[in-house]
Amino acid sequence: MADYKGLTAEIGGIGASRIVPILNVDRLSVPTREGATLVWENVDILVADVAGLDGIFGMNLLVPAITSDPADPLGSLLDRSPGAFSAIVIDTTDARDPVLRFSTHAAEGTLFAWLGQHFSAAERLVPETGGLAGDADGDGLANLVEYALGLDPRSPSLAAERPAAGWSGEAGDFYPTFTFTRPVGLRDVVHGVEISDDLVNWRRGGEELAPATSLVIDGRETRTYRTLQPLTPGSRRFFRLAVSLLP
Repeated sequence: MADYKGLTAEIGGIGASRIVPILNVDRLSVPTREGATLVWENVDILVADVAGLDGIFGMNLLVPAITSDPADPLGSLLDRSPGAFSAIVIDTTDARDPVLRFSTHAAEGTLFAWLGQHFSAAERLVPETGGLAGDADGDGLANLVEYALGLDPRSPSLAAERPAAGWSGEAGDFYPTFTFTRPVGLRDVVHGVEISDDLVNWRRGGEELAPATSLVIDGRETRTYRTLQPLTPGSRRFFRLAVSLLP
């Protein structure tokens, strides 16, 4: 401490009070057993040399910024909340395999709250069942997509509930269309339309699509997109829905 010129804090509760250094970390990543990575930004860590407590033992997480790792956006995070954690517990009953547990609640109206409503804690530990890419009902739609479309992940979706391609005729020309229905008011996902000519190379519709038409009935919005150019003889157009989870 004699040569340390940075921030310090006075701590107690583990014997006599003492002055310890504070280490500021721009970004702290903690991989989870579920496959995702918890990320904090601008974290203050207390560092102390106390008998029975080795190295870093305290973190200031009053206002954490927490996101999922962009490298693994479909990791099976159990809960996520924009607020402070209600509890942080370090389980050291087995020194060879310590566990850092985070206790929090997912914000209402979010994907992770929805997962908690449809899957038990044990099921959410199984990516194939309760993870974002899981498909518990075996209908070919991942849980993330089921959430984005307002479907029941426990019941196979009907053909009428799925996104569908179609045609729109105008002045003798045929324009490919793409229609899907989603709940009104989702704040944590983005719906995008992708186009392909060969089912191999995909691109966002963007400049190729006319503005969508929208019909809202009973809290559900049906959106229909149409290509700006008609389909020419011998050409093909394929559509798919791309759902992205906002950080």
